[in-house]
Amino acid sequence: MVYDWPIGVDGFIPTQFEFGANPATVAEESVLNGGIQTTNVPGKRWLLAMTLPNGAVKDGVRAAVEGFLDRLNGQEHSVNFWHLQRFGVGGWGYPKGSINQAGVTVKTNTAQFGLSLPLTGCGAGNTLEAGDLLSVNGQLIMCPVRTLADGSGDLVVPVSGGLRAAALATAPVTLVRPTAKFMLANSQWRSGYAPGRAEVLALDWIERF
Repeated sequence: MVYDWPIGVDGFIPTQFEFGANPATVAEESVLNGGIQTTNVPGKRWLLAMTLPNGAVKDGVRAAVEGFLDRLNGQEHSVNFWHLQRFGVGGWGYPKGSINQAGVTVKTNTAQFGLSLPLTGCGAGNTLEAGDLLSVNGQLIMCPVRTLADGSGDLVVPVSGGLRAAALATAPVTLVRPTAKFMLANSQWRSGYAPGRAEVLALDWIERF
C-alpha cells in the first residue's frame, strides 16, 4: 500500500525538513596512476529527512503520528511525498518557472536511460527554473538548469541519472506537487517522551521504486 502524508495536520508538520539524492554513480580508481573514472548508473534515489515537533501528550497528536507509522509496518508500505519546502508560482509545491502547470505532456517517445526529456504544451517562451520538479511515469525529476520553451511551447529537460523507464509520447507530466514513493530508511522508529510531553521525532526516508 501507498499512503499520502497528512499535509497540514497537527503533529505531521515538520519543524525541520531535508531533501537530497543518492545518485547511483560508480567511481573507480585506477591501480596504475590513481586516476578516477566515474560512470552514470541509472537508479538515483531521492532522500528525505524530517523532524516532527514535540507536544503535550494529552492532545493526542503524537499518538496519531505513531499510529500512522505503525500502519507502515516498517518498510512494508510506502508514503507519497512531494518537496514540502519548494515554493513557486502558485504556492507550496509549485514550480518557480512560468511553465504551464497543466496540460504538459511528453512530446516524443523517449528511451529508457535517456538523459533528456522532451516536453510539449509548456507555453511559448515559458521556463523551468533550476530546482523545479516534475514527475512522469512515477519518476520524480529535478530540472538541474534553467530551460526555455520555444515558440511552439516545446522544452527539453535534462535528466540527471537518466530515465528509469521509457516515456511514451503524450504521457502526462505532473508539475504541481509532483510526488515520489518513499519508505522508511530503517524499519525501526522510536517516539521519545518526557513527563507529559512527546519529544521531537526524527524520521529518515528513501525513495522506493
